[in-house]
Amino acid sequence: MSNGARRYIGVAERRARLALRQRLAGQARAGTPEEVAGSLVALHGTDPATVYLAVGARLADPAATVAETGRALYEDRSLVRMHGMRHTVFVFPTVLTAVVHASTGLAVAARERAALLKDMAAAGAPDVAWLKEVEESALAALARRGQATAAELAQDEPRLREQFVYAAGKSYEGLHTVSTRLLKVLGVEGKVVRGRPLGSWTSSQFRWAMAPEHPEPDPAQAQAELLRRWLAACGPATEADLKWWTGWRVTEVRRALSAIGAQPVELRRPTRQLLPRRLVVQVRGLGLGDTLVPQPPAPVPLRHQRHAGGRGHTQPEGVASMPRRLHGRPHVRHPAPSHNDKASRILQRTIRTITAHTSPDAAATTPTSDKRHTRSHHHGSIGQRSGRSAPGTG
Repeated sequence: MSNGARRYIGVAERRARLALRQRLAGQARAGTPEEVAGSLVALHGTDPATVYLAVGARLADPAATVAETGRALYEDRSLVRMHGMRHTVFVFPTVLTAVVHASTGLAVAARERAALLKDMAAAGAPDVAWLKEVEESALAALARRGQATAAELAQDEPRLREQFVYAAGKSYEGLHTVSTRLLKVLGVEGKVVRGRPLGSWTSSQFRWAMAPEHPEPDPAQAQAELLRRWLAACGPATEADLKWWTGWRVTEVRRALSAIGAQPVELRRPTRQLLPRRLVVQVRGLGLGDTLVPQPPAPVPLRHQRHAGGRGHTQPEGVASMPRRLHGRPHVRHPAPSHNDKASRILQRTIRTITAHTSPDAAATTPTSDKRHTRSHHHGSIGQRSGRSAPGTG
């Protein structure tokens, strides 16, 4: 390494790193949802069921998934569901809320509030002072209630029910409610977070809660910390990978990479970034970290398998075959495993266990394997989203 040669990290080692760091390998399974979220940095949470499936696939005891994840989210509040990167909802460890808000939320929040005020002004709705009064009243009502739906908050602050026309005269014209748009802005600003759902763990209807108090770190420092954690969990990665995941400008990505001392490594594809020796991350004592040494640790053994109807691919031993697409709720559509694929059977059993503990009838239902049905369903979803989406409706 002293002669300037870049360390080469091949496909096998990258997959081994992910299998261990993201707790997919059997020996790296987690004991709690907090450990899972800490290892992955963030759990995608737009669909409530995906959080539970991501946790259940990595717990040593999948049967405890629903109870333990609910405890962490709604009782201990050690995990928080909030807007994060790319204006998308994720579940984060509570200790990361300040980092996420400062690194990604501030810029998005400013744009969202400006867009709301612009849309209201275009519709002839009340001005900024009026909106500020409604906001303060709604936050006070939420603080009194602890958790509440938008409808419940509107009982305390009736002005939340006011409506205004969005994009009048356009093909995507719509009628927006102040409560919907305002609460979304407050969520991006880090003032409120998603609370307990109204139904089961698969429900998309939820209550709002006050966001946990947190310090306001410097945005540049927060970006460096978030990128350091992500590279430790998912690296190496290209600048393009990091720019997409964070939603930042490329200059912000490069500044954060420089701050953490990321070093380039060689792959078969473009140069990617890797953490330096001083930022080695040990995974459950297995020692598969980001140390730049000439001889990397032996990766997890690989095997070659061929899924029915798909191309063969290499996968780390002990890692479950992950679903290609969430297909309905709470089922997962995934390729058929080979009979001796123990890890894949574990993942299937995890999903069945979670479902059986919450919806016995749903557990008995088998997802369709009709490719034509899957294709039409997929394109139907895209068709429903065709045209320009109105802000606040996602």
